[in-house]
Amino acid sequence: MSEPNAVQRLLMRLSGVKTVGTFVETWKDAVPTYPEVNFEHMVKFGFRKNELMFACTSKKAASASQVELKVVTKGKKKDQVEVPNHPFKQLLEQPNPQMSEYDFWQSIIVLLDVAGRAPFEKERDRAGRVVALWPLRPDWLHPIPSSTSYISGYMYSVPGVGEQVIDPSDVIDFKCYDPLNQYDSWPPYAVASRVGDVDNSATDYLKIFFEKGGTPPGIIKTVQKLRDAEVTDIRRRWAERYGGTENWLQPAVLDKDASYEQIGMTFKDMGFEILDARNEARICAILHVPPMIVGAKVGLDRSTFTNYGEARRSWWEEDLMPMYVSLLDTIENQLFYEWEDNTDLEWDFTEVPALREERMTLWQRANEGLRMGGITVNEYRSELGYPDLGKTGDVFLRPLNLIEVQVGTSQPTPQPAGGVQPAANIPNEGASLVAYWEMKARHAPDDAERRKAEEKLTEVMKKYFAAQQARVMEQIG
Repeated sequence: MSEPNAVQRLLMRLSGVKTVGTFVETWKDAVPTYPEVNFEHMVKFGFRKNELMFACTSKKAASASQVELKVVTKGKKKDQVEVPNHPFKQLLEQPNPQMSEYDFWQSIIVLLDVAGRAPFEKERDRAGRVVALWPLRPDWLHPIPSSTSYISGYMYSVPGVGEQVIDPSDVIDFKCYDPLNQYDSWPPYAVASRVGDVDNSATDYLKIFFEKGGTPPGIIKTVQKLRDAEVTDIRRRWAERYGGTENWLQPAVLDKDASYEQIGMTFKDMGFEILDARNEARICAILHVPPMIVGAKVGLDRSTFTNYGEARRSWWEEDLMPMYVSLLDTIENQLFYEWEDNTDLEWDFTEVPALREERMTLWQRANEGLRMGGITVNEYRSELGYPDLGKTGDVFLRPLNLIEVQVGTSQPTPQPAGGVQPAANIPNEGASLVAYWEMKARHAPDDAERRKAEEKLTEVMKKYFAAQQARVMEQIG
């Protein structure tokens, strides 16, 4: 409320009104403030303070425990063989005395989210071979641009210690792409910092509200003027009668000259549920993690056992696997070239639980194709990732009860003259009868029916094989 101006005072005299209200634009020229985008702020206000950002990044980093980077021989995938004792694999299993292979990948994934880059320095022995990998703090490392070699070196500045220039060949630099600065990076946390700061502010508000909230939920108004002692007495009696959880549902009774007016906003009025859903959806989208994977409310509201499994598979196929492929490119271009031998690198995703159902579907499809004679043994092994068996595997496996029939007719396919034909191509109904009574025996409702079907099956099988024997003897003379 502000003081009335001259026009308002004139109108007040003419109308007899003693007071007048005016609106004050408290939000005029207001500009929101956010933490500065730097490594320390991203860690302090994001990774260490925002629960959802920490959960998303930690969930992505934990996926490193389900994959393995293998050294294999070069060549076609079906012919590749793992090289378990390769020097690169031994280096990766313990990059330095303080880190394991899981620590190595975990730190890279966390730093890519928080800082946009994850640099490591190569330690070499006297022969120039890489014997260790040491993590570098990303905000202390600065590339030195060059007009001839892109980067002539890296300046590593440690506060209170000094500066040193590291040769580009001794640095592995995992980083996110920044279209405005080809030498630097832009972290996902910087993009999520605005909505993350809103989420932090909402949480801080709730904490302050419960600790020091001074907004009364309502006002008790009376016609008569009350002394301080009477006000204190009314407050005390109100607290005694309606204070505490055990009295929340008790109806209030007021005097005839008193009335109650609500002035405080409830949490529902403040819209925290909508605000939380908005923040959660944006943070999860920026960090490429489905909301239901990290237990965010916006994801749990739509979560079921069925779509949770689909979300995990989709997350691996659309986000995590491409992420690991990108990490592999950096390893190959900036580290693995040090070993010039006939080997290659590939990720092994066979231990990922979310992808096992897909592998089971692949097995079932391949098994059905092999069983029905649709693919050869070698094609079957190739589908499952195994090496073929050479010429001995270029064969089809077909059941005996299949009969070839020409398209557009019900007549069996004519058999070529001479030679013994496969049992699957015999143009008689014996094989069909065998399959029929075998099915009847397998699905009999009781033992009596099963015995009858088995007796009939034995009978038709004797006739079938007797006919086969006669046919073969006739053909071979």
